[in-house]
Amino acid sequence: MIGYYIALFALVDAVKRYLKGQGASRGTNRALTIGAAFLFALLVIGVITWGLFRAYSSGLIPPEETAEDYPLVLEDLTDEPLADGDLLMYNANRSPILERIEVQHHGTIIVGGEEQDLGLEYTVTVVKLPLLYDWCREQILGGIRGWMPGDVYEPRDPAPWGAEAAYELAGSWTAGPTGWYVLCYEDRIVELIFPWTRPTAEQMAAVGEAFRA
Repeated sequence: MIGYYIALFALVDAVKRYLKGQGASRGTNRALTIGAAFLFALLVIGVITWGLFRAYSSGLIPPEETAEDYPLVLEDLTDEPLADGDLLMYNANRSPILERIEVQHHGTIIVGGEEQDLGLEYTVTVVKLPLLYDWCREQILGGIRGWMPGDVYEPRDPAPWGAEAAYELAGSWTAGPTGWYVLCYEDRIVELIFPWTRPTAEQMAAVGEAFRA
């Protein structure tokens, strides 16, 4: 932080001296100096945000274990009870401008006397600085989690999810639904791997209830 202020003061002083040497009026000098300081602050915020986002996504910053309530678990999506031995993992990384929560829940239900393994995975990116929201969304949509060059997220109807926008991964390796979604809410973006490739209306509503701010 001290380095930032030193750099800012040096920039302001340099701009003032340059404009003064060019014969700029006092009002012009003040306006351009303030503008340069503002652009420098935006640049610093952008660099820090990009660095944190990449560090969280790549695992370079170790996650914080927490005992908070999980936003969404398998029990919220099925009426069938889970068998004993389900696995629930929760990781969180937080900063003043971004927060990323990662959850994995794996379990087994009994349907018609047969075991059915289910896995729910999602990452929630909470954007605390609104002007960064669109940038984060584009980074997530561009960072395809698939393995094939033709993978792309296609728009879907956001209403059933209670979201402002919704996308589903259309894999080059399948002609049907993949169950991989990106859901955009007011201040958060959810990357969701759904255990059912065709979620019901009730399941989509449960997801919306879990993630709406």
